Amino acid sequence: MEENVPIRDADGSIFTFPSVEILRQMTSGLAHLHSKKIVHRDLKPQNVLFSVRGGTVRAVISDFGLCKTHRPDMMSLSKGSGVVGTFGWVAPEVLKGQSTSYPMDIFSLGCIFYYVLTGGSHPFGEPVHQTSKIDKGIYKLRGLGIESRGLIELTLSSFPASRPTASAILIHPLFMTMKEQLDFFCIVSDRLDVENNASKLRGRLENNSSAVINLNWRNKISDKLMKELDVMRKYRPN
Repeated sequence: MEENVPIRDADGSIFTFPSVEILRQMTSGLAHLHSKKIVHRDLKPQNVLFSVRGGTVRAVISDFGLCKTHRPDMMSLSKGSGVVGTFGWVAPEVLKGQSTSYPMDIFSLGCIFYYVLTGGSHPFGEPVHQTSKIDKGIYKLRGLGIESRGLIELTLSSFPASRPTASAILIHPLFMTMKEQLDFFCIVSDRLDVENNASKLRGRLENNSSAVINLNWRNKISDKLMKELDVMRKYRPN
């Protein structure tokens, strides 16, 4: 996964900027648009520009020629004539001629996430096959961490209603600091203390547990840490 992205300043100077911060700024911009009831409808790498001032970089969304306002009385936006957006970056519902709304921007955002994190690759392969694969929901995600892979998979869902909102993406673990991740785990742990064994929350959290802990998570931590844990409470290693 690409941790930094090279950016060229106006005077020709090249420096690197954290890729995750670029994605966070892009998502923040999209969340702002959606909060104003605006659907961009043409998100792609070429429409993400960088403002560089005094060594400070801002990723900004540009080109609002195809954007449309989502009125409160509308469930979605009509497609109109022709495909809205750019082939290779538009959501499957757009290709199918269905009504569209905020989720179409989220799909495009997911494609851009993969593009940035892999240094220019596309989740749906080469341009000649992208439209067909998007329509069929066939993609491959390589060279990603656990957090980014899980998030991008959600954004590329063939079902618009299953994609997260831009605001939800901003609080995803991908954008958390190490301290925020640790605090989150502590909160979840405390919450599970009051959940019974049959709760849906516990079931969802433990659904893929074997893949994460390999049957016994005690083997993943040091003896010293295990002794510290046993002071406060008893845990089941499975």
